[in-house]
Amino acid sequence: MKKLTEENSEQADRVYQLEMDLAEVSAENDQIQTYNVEGCELSWETTCVHDIHLFQWKKKLLIQQQEREKEQSDHATMLKELQKLLAEERMAKENLEHEVFNPKTQNFG
Repeated sequence: MKKLTEENSEQADRVYQLEMDLAEVSAENDQIQTYNVEGCELSWETTCVHDIHLFQWKKKLLIQQQEREKEQSDHATMLKELQKLLAEERMAKENLEHEVFNPKTQNFG
């Protein structure tokens, strides 16, 4: 009978220890879940801020790219105009040279 009582006592101690371990694990689990929830909220806020910054940088980059493309287009247009003016000036110079070196085509009337 004494042996049975000792076994019951040991079993009660083991049950008590298991209940304590379960309570400890449960408390740790609650802390981890709270941490994860807070971490997710923090991560979500951080992600939102990063998304906003990323959007702003993309917008700024797009605007700069459009400005650069417009400048390139303007430069190409100016270059064509300058080439046209240069060609006209060369033609005028050649015509003047031709008139100076070939006086017989002029009327001195």
